[in-house]
Amino acid sequence: MSRGLGDVYKRQVTSIGEYAFSDWLDLEKITLPDCTKSIGAFAFGSCQRLEEVFIPSSVVSIGERSFEHCYMLQRINIPNSVTSIGEGAFSNCWRLKNITLPNTITSIIGWTFSMCGLTEINIPSSVTSIGTYAFEGCNDLIKVHIPDSVTTIGRGAFDCCFSLERIVIPLSFSKSFESITLSCTCSFSLNIWLCFKSASTSVVLPWSTCAIIAIFLMFSFIIFPLLFSLYFYVDFYITNPY
Repeated sequence: MSRGLGDVYKRQVTSIGEYAFSDWLDLEKITLPDCTKSIGAFAFGSCQRLEEVFIPSSVVSIGERSFEHCYMLQRINIPNSVTSIGEGAFSNCWRLKNITLPNTITSIIGWTFSMCGLTEINIPSSVTSIGTYAFEGCNDLIKVHIPDSVTTIGRGAFDCCFSLERIVIPLSFSKSFESITLSCTCSFSLNIWLCFKSASTSVVLPWSTCAIIAIFLMFSFIIFPLLFSLYFYVDFYITNPY
């Protein structure tokens, strides 16, 4: 057991307070006791050698930035008892490749997983909103599945996810297509796919196809008419100089 965590077990505390273990550079593994109900803001923030965390099913809330800047964190469980995860709770967890979100949370607040090492994320069907910059800067993120329950995606939610290849968005999404693309600045990269789905249909549009269509339409309705008009204009003055 790491130095200092013994007191947590001895006193049978029900909550880990704000900044309780922040900046502990020798902390590598945490197993919280079953009596724990909440993890406070910045509780384990900047524990730069922390690699593994076990959260018991008694915990109902994880505070804001509670594991921020835990660069070495690779394994952490979020039990079904958790109903809220604070802003930036796992931001800058560079080695966190996988995480399973429980069906008990209803929103992913802003900056929750920003700058993480996640490669894939499945949003549970209980979630109705994804906050501003929630997954911003997840450079290794390849696939994202957003369920039909989500009605709001904040600006920059998937900004600078340069490896993103596929993102699934509900056909019934309440916001405009422009809002979705604004939430994913990197979606203008040609390797992004937007999959609009419903219960009966699934339409997949690669951005490369969209780009080709856009270029074709631009030439069809703008460039070609201009060239055509210029040709007759020049031809007219050549054949009729005066």
